[in-house]
Amino acid sequence: MTRVGVTAAACVLVLAFTGVIYKIGREHARTAAELAQELRTRLEMQHALDQAQEAVAVHRAHLRRAADERREIQTILNDLQQMEGRNAPLSTVLRATVERLYVK
Repeated sequence: MTRVGVTAAACVLVLAFTGVIYKIGREHARTAAELAQELRTRLEMQHALDQAQEAVAVHRAHLRRAADERREIQTILNDLQQMEGRNAPLSTVLRATVERLYVK
């Protein structure tokens, strides 16, 4: 092989390696962009999940308060039903109010 042939072969090898390195670099850039997009998507999904969990916690707290209020109202209704039929004397303030409203 002559010196020109060796030089030409070396140039072909350098061009081949350059092409391979270029292709690997492009593949790496594409993969990096895909990973960045996946990360953004995951962060958005995590944010949505966090908001949903917060909404669930608020809703559960509201349901607990509503259940507490319902129990308090039921207790009051039970007390009123037990008092029904009893003729307890009115307090002086209530007696004065009744007299002003109904006795004239």
